[in-house]
Amino acid sequence: NVDERVQTFTSPLWLFVVAAFYRFTHEPYYTSLALSMCAGLVTFGLIGLRVAASNVLMVLALGALLFSRAFVDFSTSGLENPLTHLLLVLFLLAYWKAERGGSLSVPVMVAALLAITRPDATLLVLPPLVLVAWRLRTRRALLMAVLAATPLVAWEVFSLIYYGFPFPNTAYAKLGSGTPLLTLVYHGVHYLIDSAAFDPVTPLVIALGIAVPWIEGAPEWAPALGTVLYLMYLVAIGGDFMSGRFLTAPLIWAILLVVRCRRPLLESQWPAALGVLLVAGLAAPHAVLSANYQPGPAGEQVIRPSGVADEWAYYYPSTGLLESPGRPWPRYVSATDGRAASKAQDRLVVYAGIGMFGYYAGARVHVVDPLGLSDPLLARLPALPHSRIGHFERTIPDGYLDTLRTGTNQLTDPALAAYYDKLSLIVRGPIWSRARLMTILWMNLGRYNYLLRGVKP
Repeated sequence: NVDERVQTFTSPLWLFVVAAFYRFTHEPYYTSLALSMCAGLVTFGLIGLRVAASNVLMVLALGALLFSRAFVDFSTSGLENPLTHLLLVLFLLAYWKAERGGSLSVPVMVAALLAITRPDATLLVLPPLVLVAWRLRTRRALLMAVLAATPLVAWEVFSLIYYGFPFPNTAYAKLGSGTPLLTLVYHGVHYLIDSAAFDPVTPLVIALGIAVPWIEGAPEWAPALGTVLYLMYLVAIGGDFMSGRFLTAPLIWAILLVVRCRRPLLESQWPAALGVLLVAGLAAPHAVLSANYQPGPAGEQVIRPSGVADEWAYYYPSTGLLESPGRPWPRYVSATDGRAASKAQDRLVVYAGIGMFGYYAGARVHVVDPLGLSDPLLARLPALPHSRIGHFERTIPDGYLDTLRTGTNQLTDPALAAYYDKLSLIVRGPIWSRARLMTILWMNLGRYNYLLRGVKP
């Protein structure tokens, strides 16, 4: 919505990369897919040529990636996963070099880039980063490390001043839903169970990546600890609704640790390891190499009872390359609705699927997203009970639509109206006004949170 300053994207660095190429191509679909595949190929090459300790381990590593549904799906999806994978490989290469007496600034810079690509992935690199910083704790090394973190600091300063908040709006919508912790943990455990049932190679390799460094006595306990922290966080937030999406980063991390071990457990047992990969990969429902995988039309049949969905099967019939030759792309319902909204008279639309819809609706349409991903007020309201993880639906407050239509605060709840006045000043007011900057400060310190306490889902 161009009338509000709201960060609706999660990955700033991936946005910049895609936007740079979009400037020349002027289309988002093939551009994002091509960039995803290029990043994936570079990651493949680095693992095989720079990380794997032997040809046997290289073959096992690449085989594990090819048999992982999560890795294959989200390396060709247009999402930020491939850039995250590439940065994780670069971080460990820099970390290992720093352990041998190299510079601390390089792993810090890569970690900073990772933080503005996928913030939660920094949990993987946090323990090794702290360890190497402790070992190289000279004044000069620490000063250079601070300077190396400039990309992250610069983005956070810009985000705080321009958007008014340090984190993307999507984070507030998904992490601030008000869902009880035990409910989130329940869904988080089911997210891991879903992966084990439908993509067994991915959790198997992740578990191996945690165990092997300890079993083999390799000096990789800090990265392995990072995997544990990441998985604990993933369970605590309830996982996700996209099957396997948040497991590709620890998968790459685990493969790097396994193939780097100084006394690799798998090298002498490579036939057995390859056999396990083949059995687990081919026995999985809808295996990557399955030639007869025919996904049904987008609908409930690809959404499991847990709420976790096979995103590939959901979207492929309407957005897949092989399903749409010579036809207008995409044929998905949100794109069709967006095109219709761009020609309608009403410039205010309530719509939950904001991605394709918002793109094709265009700048003249203001989309009110009940999930709160693009709406600064709804993102901060409690979600409806039994909402789907990652799709936390909110009730639109009385008077909110009239407020957006007229530009005058018509919210009927006095406390919520007072909160919206503060929020509106941040996302709509003059950027450099003193009142706005002070409101940003107090808003982020939680001074106005009391105004939301009486709001019901």
